[in-house]
Amino acid sequence: MSSGRATMLIAALLICAGPGYAQDSPLHGEGPEGQGPNGGAPHDPGTSGPGTSGPGSPGQGSNLEAVGNPSLAPLKWTGLLLVPGKYKCTAQFIAPRVVLTAAHCVADQETGELDPDKTMQFLLQWQNGQWSQLYRPVCRAYPKEWMPERKPGQSQKDLETARVRAHRWDYAMILVDQPSITGYYNWEADWKDNWKDATATGYPRDIAEGKVVEEVHGNLQLTDLPNVVALDHGNSNFTEGASGGVWVGNFSTSEGKTNNVALSLESFGFDDRPGVSYGPQFTAAFQDLLKFTANGCK
Repeated sequence: MSSGRATMLIAALLICAGPGYAQDSPLHGEGPEGQGPNGGAPHDPGTSGPGTSGPGSPGQGSNLEAVGNPSLAPLKWTGLLLVPGKYKCTAQFIAPRVVLTAAHCVADQETGELDPDKTMQFLLQWQNGQWSQLYRPVCRAYPKEWMPERKPGQSQKDLETARVRAHRWDYAMILVDQPSITGYYNWEADWKDNWKDATATGYPRDIAEGKVVEEVHGNLQLTDLPNVVALDHGNSNFTEGASGGVWVGNFSTSEGKTNNVALSLESFGFDDRPGVSYGPQFTAAFQDLLKFTANGCK
């Protein structure tokens, strides 16, 4: 799943009617496969689920990023969002049963369908083909503004501009079938310019083939796009697969209300600004969507 470089703008999503949100009908997944001890480190899932190739060696990647430790905070709340045979993204818990990712990660980019085969899985603490718990969606939702409305006589250039502006809404939430066994991120909305730096997290394909969670630190910048922020981390490989991974303020293995604050997430970038990621700055609408999703998407 691309994090949306400017030459490959994210396709619009098909909206299913909802009270201010795009959503799918609640569904009931099968029981978890390959689950391990509660709160434990990722384990080898054997042959019971995806990622059965076993542990591998991380690639060298860039010297700007570091391989993260999913056994410790905050990356123990992060995992791989997977639709087998289609795409992979990054996601993480932000509430006991709510997982946050990018809006462009929950629907097919060509048809707008919300995983019609109902095969989506969230693999908590994914690392080298191992995970601690497998979760399945009960329902998913994202702001309806994420898909800009096509207007009569609208040019392709105007539509692409509207799509870029819609990235302020490029986040989605998933109610999963079980509570997190490791906890969840803090988050903050309407922070404006109160934060100066953050750590991007995710599973970028161009670093160690997306087999390990990565962390890369950078400077936060406000942009001319409403409620869109930039993170200048200098790593041009932090793209596909990292989509949906949160940018963390006060990244720390020590837990507490002021540490590990989700400020934005990996959404898109521009080809002429390699090493700079863009994402939505959460607003009050973020909290509204969280309440909506936690309530069963209703």
